Amino acid sequence: LPRVAQASTWKLMIPRAFRKTDSPLEALERKKVKAQRSKGWNPATVFIVLGLVVGSNAINIIKLRKDTLNFSRQTDARLHLLREVVERVKNGEDVDVEKELGSGDPTQEKEWEQMMNEIEETNMLAEAKKRRDAKRVQ
Repeated sequence: LPRVAQASTWKLMIPRAFRKTDSPLEALERKKVKAQRSKGWNPATVFIVLGLVVGSNAINIIKLRKDTLNFSRQTDARLHLLREVVERVKNGEDVDVEKELGSGDPTQEKEWEQMMNEIEETNMLAEAKKRRDAKRVQ
């Protein structure tokens, strides 16, 4: 018989996972090998995953707190500077407002603009929260 006509040639072309077992011995042998290769499920996996999730959330919360603190410090410093300049102008002192507030310097102007935008957003969020709370009370 030519090699192409032999069953063993065609049997080898089919992947092992899709082949039918010829004998119960082969099936038992395959089960033993599979049992040796596969490991049992580790019950600590759940705790490891939960620890990772909780840890990453904790890191994000710490970062948010730090960012909020930095923002409030920067805002307070800028508002304090603005109040000082306004007070000095009210008192009649000769003040170079543009120099004091950083007008003309693109980086400082950008920082002032960002700060003002963030303050406006914060105020809008606070007002929306007050409105929601007022609706709940009614």
